[in-house]
Parts: sequence; structure tokens; C-alpha cells
Amino acid sequence: MYRRLFFIFALTMLGLMAMAFVLNRVWEFAFGPGGGATATRAPSAEEVAIAKRVEERRAAEEARRERLRRHRESGAKSGRQSEPLGSDQFDPRTGRVAWTERLARDEFQVPRVEFEQLLKELGTQPDNDEIRIALRGIVDNLQLQLDDQIQDLPTMEFMESHRFLRRLRDSVRPSRGTSN
Repeated sequence: MYRRLFFIFALTMLGLMAMAFVLNRVWEFAFGPGGGATATRAPSAEEVAIAKRVEERRAAEEARRERLRRHRESGAKSGRQSEPLGSDQFDPRTGRVAWTERLARDEFQVPRVEFEQLLKELGTQPDNDEIRIALRGIVDNLQLQLDDQIQDLPTMEFMESHRFLRRLRDSVRPSRGTSN
């Protein structure tokens, strides 16, 4: 008799486990892994760190754009226009630019080379405003890159490079009434 009760008990437990397994699969199919609308998986520490870095980068990029916009507006409002670079610092015919010590470093190499190549092209087409606008865009990117390093630079070195970039930007001003 005990054997019979044990056998019935074992079959019942096996049936209940199979039923629980099937119900679990149906639930996951209907609501996804982890449960229904109230059950959500907490993000891992790595996911939180990645999301934080992405948000910090987005905020930094937005802040850089805002600084550049304010910088441009302040220059336009004050009517401040720096003197363009002299021929000893800037020669569009040869594409030669006498970069400051900071801007001659490796971290600025890619935009520097791109600028000098476009500058040589401008030497052959001096009235091409598209090239001038592209050159000003490269100078703006160099300015943003320099602004990112402001905390790590001595004040005078930053100011010298900043002034140089402003004068360089004015040296490639479009000849017509282009707004850039």
C-alpha cells in the first residue's frame, strides 16, 4: 500500500513539475524573459557605466557646440576681427602654415594635414569660397579640440594657440558675402 501511495505521489509531483515548466515557457513567450509588465531586470553595473559614459560624451559634445556658438556670437557682436596671419606664418600658394608649438603636436596632425592640403588647393583656386568655408570648418574643429585641453594647458600656451587659430580663421575668410 505504501508503495502505491509513493508511486501516486511521485507521478503527481512529476506532473506538477511538467505543468510548471510548460506554464513558465508560455509566460516567457507572452511577456519575454524575466516576467510580465511588473518584473523588469535591473541593469548590470557594466551597462550602467556604459550608459553613463555615453551620456557624458553627448553632454560634452553639446557643451562644445554651445561654446563654439557663443564664441562665434561674441566675436560677431563685438565686431572683433583679428588681423589675418602674415605671409611668414601663412602661405596659401605653398600650403605652408607656421603652427604654434601646441598645434604642431601629434594630436592635431590629422586636421593640420587636411588643412594644409586644402590650403594648397586654395592657392590654385583663390576665389573658391567652398574651399575657404571647408578651411574655416577645420579651424573650428581645431579650436574645439584645443578647448577640450584647456584644463591641461598653461594659460599663455592656450591663449597663443587660441589667438593663432582665430587669426588663421580670419585669413581664410570667404571673399563674397557668405555667412560662414
